[in-house]
Amino acid sequence: MRGSCERFVVGLLSAALLSTSACGTLLYPERHGQRTGRVDPAVLLIDGALLLLFVIPGVVAYGIDFHTGAIYLPAGGKVSILQLSPQELDPERIEDALRAHTGLPLRLDDPRLEIRVVERGLDPDIAVSRALAASSSG
Repeated sequence: MRGSCERFVVGLLSAALLSTSACGTLLYPERHGQRTGRVDPAVLLIDGALLLLFVIPGVVAYGIDFHTGAIYLPAGGKVSILQLSPQELDPERIEDALRAHTGLPLRLDDPRLEIRVVERGLDPDIAVSRALAASSSG
């Protein structure tokens, strides 16, 4: 009797530990707040495996991930060109221009932001397509 009780407690603790470590909310805290998008197959599989092994923690993991939005892949980025004069190329002025252009309080050290210098006279459509190609190739 004691051995089966110990196994039950160990199994219960393992399920609790696995449910907290497999939750997409803990893996991707930066996704918190997303309400729509494509479902991340990795989080879906992790939560599904948890559901197969332990029903209650699996249901909880799915519920938390859908509620927080961590199960959704991040939305695709937006590419735009912001032209600045050489006098505006100090960090504070660049951040002010970004804030005015996007309406978001972006800082230059924000990991969502990718800055590229575009050669003078380059067609904006070509510059955007080059930036997209460089971003998708890693």
